[in-house]
Amino acid sequence: VCVNGWQGVDCRASSCGPHGLICHNGASCILNSNSAYVCQCKHLWSGPTCEQRL
Repeated sequence: VCVNGWQGVDCRASSCGPHGLICHNGASCILNSNSAYVCQCKHLWSGPTCEQRL
């Protein structure tokens, strides 16, 4: 069972914003300067939902 706000087999995905964007690989969900929810990727991860390893 994952801690509140996290999901997936390894609990490294989180729901982001009201539209259900899923941030992967431990990424954080942030509200950017354009008032849009985006995933802020951890080191070595990229892409809109942080699913691409660099």
